[in-house]
Amino acid sequence: HTWIELIFKPVSNILLHYWPKAPKFLTQSVSSICVFFFSGVVHEYFVYVTFGKISGDQIMFFVIQGLAVIVEYLIRHALHGRHVPNL
Repeated sequence: HTWIELIFKPVSNILLHYWPKAPKFLTQSVSSICVFFFSGVVHEYFVYVTFGKISGDQIMFFVIQGLAVIVEYLIRHALHGRHVPNL
């Protein structure tokens, strides 16, 4: 619940404040990517504290994971509930 309360809901609220008729999918997608991005920033900080370097790899990894979640949702939605095997 922490990421939902700290990142997802505030980002959604800001988007809906400035774009009240924003499509739900778009609002949820942008909010989700922000959660993944912030998680990447936190992990990047841990790497910095541990090894003293910032590479951006953690941020990239988590943003790609967020995009993959959105793509998975789109595929499942396009298949109209047909079974999609988990990998």
